[in-house]
Amino acid sequence: MKIFIVAFRRWGNRISLAYKLVPTCYIIWLFILGHRLIFYNISTGKCTAQTGTYARFDSFFEVIMSGLCPPIILLVLGTLLIRSIRRVMYRRVVPIGGVADNTIINRSVLQQIDAQLSVMVLMQTFTAIPSFVPYGAELLYSNLSQNWYKSPLRRAWEAVGIETIHLLSYFFFSTRYVILNQRWNLSKVDH
Repeated sequence: MKIFIVAFRRWGNRISLAYKLVPTCYIIWLFILGHRLIFYNISTGKCTAQTGTYARFDSFFEVIMSGLCPPIILLVLGTLLIRSIRRVMYRRVVPIGGVADNTIINRSVLQQIDAQLSVMVLMQTFTAIPSFVPYGAELLYSNLSQNWYKSPLRRAWEAVGIETIHLLSYFFFSTRYVILNQRWNLSKVDH
C-alpha cells in the first residue's frame, strides 16, 4: 500500500500533469454546462431555458449543481485536508536516544494547526449549508410552482422569501476564515 502511495505522489507531483489538467477541467466543464449554450433562449431581455422537458431538466440540474454539490464538495475536501494534516502530525520521527525539545515544540505547533484547521473547515461547511441548500430548494420550488395559481399576497411573500434566500447565498462568499499560529502571526486562508 505504501508503495502505491509513493508512486501516486510521484505521479501527481509533475508540472506537466498540471498543464494537462487545466485544459481537461475546462473541457469537462464545457461538456457539463455546454447544453445551456444550445438550449437557452433570450426573450424579454432574459436568458432562460426553453420551455418543456428541457426546462424541468435544467431546473433539477441547477438544484444539484448550485444547491447540493458545493456543500458536499466542501465537506469531502475539508475531511481530506484534516486527514492529511493529521497524517503529517503522526508521521513525525523522534530521534533515537531521547526526545528532542524541538520535536515536542513542532508537535505542539502541528496540534494547534490541526485544531484550527478542523474548526475552520467545520465553520466553512456550516456556513456553506445554509448558503447553498436554501438556494437549491428555492430554485426547485420556483420551477415546480411556476404554473400554480398564486394570489398577489402570496407572490409578494414569495418574492420576499426569494430575496432573503439570495442574500443568504451571498453570506458564504462574504465570510473569511483565519488561521492564527505562534509561528506565523497571522495567516489568512480565504476561500
